[in-house]
Amino acid sequence: VSCEQDDHLLAVPLASCILVSDVNEALVAPLLEGAVDDGEGVEDMASACLRVALLELMLEQQPPDARAAHYSAVCPADYFASHMACWDADSPAARLASHSMSWRRARAWRAEMDRQRLVLAAAGLCVPADVFLWAALVVQSRAVMTEEEGPLLCPALDAANHASVMPTARVSVDEDGMVRLQ
Repeated sequence: VSCEQDDHLLAVPLASCILVSDVNEALVAPLLEGAVDDGEGVEDMASACLRVALLELMLEQQPPDARAAHYSAVCPADYFASHMACWDADSPAARLASHSMSWRRARAWRAEMDRQRLVLAAAGLCVPADVFLWAALVVQSRAVMTEEEGPLLCPALDAANHASVMPTARVSVDEDGMVRLQ
């Protein structure tokens, strides 16, 4: 079936999503204070807040919040095992890739995630490194950007988060509290 411009392809209630505003602001304040604005600072900090919101929903409630449990189910712990940031630095694959730009970028990104995890640990959110890395990769690979709410994790819509040369669809948040793919 062909779609016309502005057809609504999918709608999900905003209440089903994990938002930057779900984060405990006092917890991320030290992280935001230590941020370096590299030109992508606003989006990076919003993503950092979204990571923390995901972790808080997952770890501080028993059972975990249904929104966080969804991401644990669709992206289990081993889901990102092939991502360079997850490789052990002494692994055969890492040794082969050690001189590549991809490897250097992945290691720099992982070092930044470790730095953020330690800042958050000092503020009271103690998370094992592998769990924090998992949350960072979920946000990196599953978050969709909206003008209205910034980045958010939205079940089902997260499968449409790809970037292409020419945008083929957009995500928006309507006044009626629905996140729409159109």
